[in-house]
Amino acid sequence: MVELAVTPDSGAAFERAFAVQAAAVQANEPGNRLYELFKSTTLSDSYTLVEIYEDDAALQAHRASPHMAANRPLTAPFLAGPPVCRCSRSSRTASDRCVGRALLPRRAHG
Repeated sequence: MVELAVTPDSGAAFERAFAVQAAAVQANEPGNRLYELFKSTTLSDSYTLVEIYEDDAALQAHRASPHMAANRPLTAPFLAGPPVCRCSRSSRTASDRCVGRALLPRRAHG
């Protein structure tokens, strides 16, 4: 999870810029399982990004991807401060698979 604070009155513009980034992640990252932005209902100008990746390799690919390098400058001007990242692993699995910001049990693909 990534906590994001945006500058006052920039939420709509931030959401538009983020939508471009999210579309690129979903289109280009097969190891991404979830990439969704949530707007706080209690804190104005506050968002939480929830990211889930299949494994560490998928997270590293995300971080190094050309589309992220291109999109970061589109969202950065709206941030009021640095993002606060909280990486987690699922307690439901004994596997050491990192799914980016969270860890999920391996799913059967079919």
